[in-house]
Amino acid sequence: ASWAAVVTMPSDLGYEDGDFVLPPLNIYEEMVIADSTEDGLFAVEARTLNEQRAAARHTMQDRVTRCADIVNSTNKPFLVWCNLNAESEALKRAIPDAIEVKGSDSKEHKEKAMMGFSDGTYRVIVSKASICGWGMNWQHCSDMAFVGLNNSFEQYYQAVRRCWRFGQKNPVNVHLITSNLEGAIKKNLERKEQDADRMIQEMIKYTRDITKRNVLQTTREISEYNPQIEMIIPEWLRSEAV
Repeated sequence: ASWAAVVTMPSDLGYEDGDFVLPPLNIYEEMVIADSTEDGLFAVEARTLNEQRAAARHTMQDRVTRCADIVNSTNKPFLVWCNLNAESEALKRAIPDAIEVKGSDSKEHKEKAMMGFSDGTYRVIVSKASICGWGMNWQHCSDMAFVGLNNSFEQYYQAVRRCWRFGQKNPVNVHLITSNLEGAIKKNLERKEQDADRMIQEMIKYTRDITKRNVLQTTREISEYNPQIEMIIPEWLRSEAV
């Protein structure tokens, strides 16, 4: 269809990728072992949503402790993702210099916390992907942790992209802290990621020619920019005047 176009990199249209090539993305799997489930039975992989929620509650403290050990061992900026309110509260207690952003927080607190993490006021931010997973440019941070996972590949993808995005200068390290009860969730996310990659590559293949023809036929228009509103520039984008 001539109305559709999918482009992920300049090379999709035959150009050099240049500065569009992102630094490496390093995924580290950190697994805590549960010997039994919440009701005292032998540990088996959680399958249903109710079982997965119960497994998350049962292994919460072990996952929080493992995350805190990782985050507290460095002085670098760190982004910590969680799923449960109880996880968020426990992480805030376990990581002394963390700022927490919850759904029930005021708009003013959310803005102060997120902008404070952006400008370096706060070293660590703890939140859910459903709250802070969209729109923020946190290229100053190259380390993050997921204290457990859910079944939303969209949330996972967007959360990772807060740091692994254009403008990032360092390899990005992602720690996936799960338990042996949560294997089904991880497998589900991996399947969704593979399906998404396959769909994108197929769409690029089928729209490449029509997209290239349209791109080569365009002309560049330049409009004078007259700024009216002062822009808040994030720390990672600032440079000293020569």
